[in-house]
Amino acid sequence: MGTNIPEIIDNREHFLKDTINKLLKYATNVEMATGYFYISGFDLVKENINDNCKINVVIGDETDRITAEEIAEGYNLRKKYYIKNEIEKDIKYLNDDQKINVYELSELIKQGKIDFKIYVKDKFHSKAYIFDVLYNGEMQESYAIVGSSNFSKRGLGDGNLANTELNAVLRQPSQVEKVKEWFKRIWNEAEDFNEDLLRIIDENITVEKLDYSPFDILLKTLYEFYKDNNFLNKDIKFNLDDLAEFQKFAVKRALQILENYNGVIIADSVGLGKTYIAKGLLRYFINNRMNALIFCPASLKSNWEVVIDEFQIPIKIVSQESIGRDGVEQKDFENVQVIIIDEAHNFRNETANRYKELIKVIMDKKVIQLTATPINNSIKDLYNLLVLFLKDDEFKNKLGIKSIYEVFRDYEGNKNKIMDILNEVMIRRSRTFIKKKYGNKLNYEGKEFKFPKRHLFKINYNIAHVYGYNIFEEISKILQNLNLPIITREKLTEKQEAFTKALMKTIFLKRFESSIEAFRISIEKQKKYCELVLRGIEKGYLLCKKDILANLNSEDFDIEDENIKIDISQYNADIDKLKELFEKDYESFDFILQKIRNIDADKDMKLQTLINFINEKLRGKKVLIFTEFSDTARYLYKNLLDTDFGIVEEIDSENSKSGRKEKIISRFSPSFNPRLDNDDKEIDILISTDVLSEGQNLQDCNIIINYDLTWNPVRIIQREGRIDRITTKFDDIYIYNFMPDDKLDEILNLVERLEKKINYINETVGNENKIISEDKRINDLTFNDNIEKLRELAKCNDSNILDELEEERESIIPSEEYMLEDYNEFIIQNDSIRNYVKALKDGIFSIVRSDKNKGVFMFFKVGSENYLLFYDIITNQIISNKSLVYSIISNGKKIRWKPLKLNINWDIEGILKEGEKYVENIQNNLRQVRASIKEIDPIQRKIMERIEDMLGDIKFRSRIKPEQRLRRKKIMQPLHKGTLMKLKELNIDNLTDEEFLDKLDEILSYVEIDKNNEDINNKEIRLICYEIFV
Repeated sequence: MGTNIPEIIDNREHFLKDTINKLLKYATNVEMATGYFYISGFDLVKENINDNCKINVVIGDETDRITAEEIAEGYNLRKKYYIKNEIEKDIKYLNDDQKINVYELSELIKQGKIDFKIYVKDKFHSKAYIFDVLYNGEMQESYAIVGSSNFSKRGLGDGNLANTELNAVLRQPSQVEKVKEWFKRIWNEAEDFNEDLLRIIDENITVEKLDYSPFDILLKTLYEFYKDNNFLNKDIKFNLDDLAEFQKFAVKRALQILENYNGVIIADSVGLGKTYIAKGLLRYFINNRMNALIFCPASLKSNWEVVIDEFQIPIKIVSQESIGRDGVEQKDFENVQVIIIDEAHNFRNETANRYKELIKVIMDKKVIQLTATPINNSIKDLYNLLVLFLKDDEFKNKLGIKSIYEVFRDYEGNKNKIMDILNEVMIRRSRTFIKKKYGNKLNYEGKEFKFPKRHLFKINYNIAHVYGYNIFEEISKILQNLNLPIITREKLTEKQEAFTKALMKTIFLKRFESSIEAFRISIEKQKKYCELVLRGIEKGYLLCKKDILANLNSEDFDIEDENIKIDISQYNADIDKLKELFEKDYESFDFILQKIRNIDADKDMKLQTLINFINEKLRGKKVLIFTEFSDTARYLYKNLLDTDFGIVEEIDSENSKSGRKEKIISRFSPSFNPRLDNDDKEIDILISTDVLSEGQNLQDCNIIINYDLTWNPVRIIQREGRIDRITTKFDDIYIYNFMPDDKLDEILNLVERLEKKINYINETVGNENKIISEDKRINDLTFNDNIEKLRELAKCNDSNILDELEEERESIIPSEEYMLEDYNEFIIQNDSIRNYVKALKDGIFSIVRSDKNKGVFMFFKVGSENYLLFYDIITNQIISNKSLVYSIISNGKKIRWKPLKLNINWDIEGILKEGEKYVENIQNNLRQVRASIKEIDPIQRKIMERIEDMLGDIKFRSRIKPEQRLRRKKIMQPLHKGTLMKLKELNIDNLTDEEFLDKLDEILSYVEIDKNNEDINNKEIRLICYEIFV
């Protein structure tokens, strides 16, 4: 947070109200000293006072007299008896708004949230605002704002009313402590005012309160929404003592989702113990005599062997790589009812062999997917994970969604529907969320753990010192002007060629920043390709770049291999022009190589900065170094190997196979990974590409260095998640990011221009694009602010930017988790509240004053279906997404006092009727969707025709029993994607009728006929509660 707080606040560039609001959201203790405390100023900030915040206010004496109007506008207090007399005399002149202001302040005083004192010893002209901030469960900083601003609209900087002020923000602990000591002396000298103020308000302000508070509405909503959820409301009968509370709750929630849909995606953020949630689920199913199978990456098999060691029955563990390579073995799935898929995002590609193999054998199983990154490249990743256990029409009856596929095809247009789907089947909590709801300390495996504190630092280096002062400009200009002619066997459009060239230039720039060695290798390969093409043109053939670069370093590479040659006669353009372009690029690449030829490791200032930093700061400590490029990783390994920093190892995608990856991991973090080779020494410094950025437990280490720019900043979160886990022994995690301090803007601007070009081509090329997958296309449209995030990282050493990155990533996948956790906290865990809310009648309402939202919240129920709506009075639109609506009514603050009755000029009855009509329309649409003709695959139609022909044959009539007839009906309903794949493999034209029936019965044995859903015809639309936001 610190970097977002300005040093100087003058109500011109920075406004005091904005800073106070930022700090109040996370403050636990606030101390204010001001000559004026205006309630109009209080209105500007009161919505951001969090539930755990305590505020002490000392008020000074700026005038001799106070009127009742000034009570509402501000307290200009001198002597206590003046205040009493004048308030009592003029209180009758308060208008309704002023009465509400005074009433709300008095309620906060009664709750102990705010304490007032008056300084009457002498003239008090000081202004100070002191904040202790607890950000996401960790005490981060204290701030003291001192200067000229009183606590008024003008002093806080409210729009056109703002005074020009001068306030300084102090954040050095010693400075803040001095201000705190000063406030403590003033506080002790001041006189109490709470009791007098409350008595005067109670005796002189006649108000009419509503029957119910906003908190009552929140409780009623939560109770009615979840009261029929059997799993959430019943006690767990099996042992989960070694799980943290948030993991226990996830087990209950997962069981409920599995009951409804036979599948669940557990997508908690990295380091939150998804494996332990899966272990809790295993206990439940094994206690219920169900057998399980685990799919995981080969590198995690040993971890899972430790997890299942407690169970007395054998649980098969199958590597994901093996089913991609060898297919599935049917015997592994016999008598298996539960499948756990760890790192489930590895099944995001429906065209991959592992996906095709898996989906055909899990239709009748309960599928538990574990992944912190359900979206890696695009929203399509998520779709492919969902259809591992969902039928295309799964939500036809509940949500009125005929086709999941059609909804995901238009992500932008169907965000709310996708959110509704995910709320049904996904559990996703971030580290920030867990801290907010459960605090920083957790009981885990019978021990107390806490989240380590994250520290983010920059390691600055000078890129001009690496390449030379003038070389950067020369090389960057050359890279931008490269021709990069493209030779392919397929005809490309002009835009496709432009895209490919922009992408190549982007890669050159990224490797240029990564390391001199990675850049040198790239340029050498490009020069060699140009040389080979020019030689080939002379001999009458052309060469594709992908064929050459993929094999250039191979020992058996043979340029004379006819399979990689393209006859020059097949080239339809000007061959002389092509030759000229290659010649120019050859010269450019040769020029670059000449410029960087003499830059060796000793002259590489970036490498030397790393070596010096480790030597001075990290000697004797375990360090994990990440880079995006294998060539950079190997370069670092070569040059760190001969240092005296301890045992150094390197791993990348090419050298991580044949068990080497597992051995490296066990040597680097032996406390959390079984040792596979006791003869090798423990690793001190591990250099890795992102081959280790997911799925590994490396928390023997607490230091990460990102050697090159993380062009997708989410990678920082994924990498950091390897060491930032709730089982770590460290109190602090350190992340160091290398940043070029001299040419960063130039590099970012160059890459930004190229990526904008790439995005533009992606958006306009459409399905004709043969160069880039749809995944990448959606990825660029969804995560398109990476450059800005890099700029933010470059400016600060503030670890809170990591929380912001996490929250932004989470927001792509909206969640119902806050609502569920509030239900757990307020209803399940609190008997008195549960008994209270059970007695609340339907139709209750309350009123909230809000600057953020204006409108009416409405909760309707039809049978067991719930509808949370918010009518926006500004736009006259109804918001129906339950997560979004709940965020409006909870808004981080649970107001427990009963508000005053207000004269509201809105047509509340009319708005409620609009809401009821909206629900009625949803019900009508639901009826239509349920009654619509089921869309089935062509293979189902073909099979049905065969069945109809057989039913007409007297030969088979005696064989067709009622239950077999019912089974035939199964073929007429939408089926799981894996079932359809198996049906398509039947080759029914070559089967006899008997073989056909037997095969069909076998494939459809698990399928159940669609159950009759709750009849919604003529169901009453009940208004449960509503709330007016004014």
